[in-house]
Amino acid sequence: MILSEVHQTIIEQLIPVLGNREAEIIAKYYLEDIFACKNSNSNLELSQVQEDDFNADIIALKEGVPIQHITGKAFFYGLEFEVNNDVLIPRPETEELVDLIVKDFKANDKLVKVLDIGTGSACIAVSLAKHLHNAEITAIDISHAALKCAARNAEKHNVKIHFKQSDWLLNWEDFQSEDYDCIVSNPPYIALSEKDKMGKSVLKYEPHEALFAEEGGLVFYKSISRYIKETSKKPMLYLELNEYLAEEIKLLFIDLYTRVEIIKDMQGKSRMLKAII
Repeated sequence: MILSEVHQTIIEQLIPVLGNREAEIIAKYYLEDIFACKNSNSNLELSQVQEDDFNADIIALKEGVPIQHITGKAFFYGLEFEVNNDVLIPRPETEELVDLIVKDFKANDKLVKVLDIGTGSACIAVSLAKHLHNAEITAIDISHAALKCAARNAEKHNVKIHFKQSDWLLNWEDFQSEDYDCIVSNPPYIALSEKDKMGKSVLKYEPHEALFAEEGGLVFYKSISRYIKETSKKPMLYLELNEYLAEEIKLLFIDLYTRVEIIKDMQGKSRMLKAII
């Protein structure tokens, strides 16, 4: 088997499952990540081991295993991250949240203390550490397994981040004395009642505790609001949102900040909240 056949086989096998566009994206991604090849017409011949691995991979892809779990990596804000079943696969819309923070703090010469709530793979924390050299970042997650992946990503990119295992919903008061300048979070925000509407691949292969939240998806935002009410120093706040809850979430912070903005992503969805004292 040659690489051009690998490319064509992926497309042919995945079109009935995922459609033309997604099948073509995955075929391109597979060749680039597994074989470091951008030429879909390549005549490079696979070894028997490579062919056996590919046959196993195509079965996994047809069963819905994300391509990022097969390659073991995902790209976010120009950086490569390790991903696995213990962490969410970074989404492009979260890059926009990071970009907001980088633009707001890039010119700041003073130390910026950042808290990343629900860090997962640490894609947000690592990206901020790479672009804000004056940042001191604390990243928390309830999952020990997720934090192990996060620590490997920080080491991979040679950045220092203070990782801490903690259940934010139970222990948010533990962080009140730190006087953070910035809080960022892409929390679980999908209502438990919406599970049956999610794609099978997401439900089967991504961690539910990073996706679904109680109180109609509002529980983490409410806890962050309580935290803000109790802190003496109000940090700048950057949150990723469930677009359908944007106005409800805004109401949780409107009396705590001078300005609270709902910011649309590149697809026109109400995806981010930014709050400034």
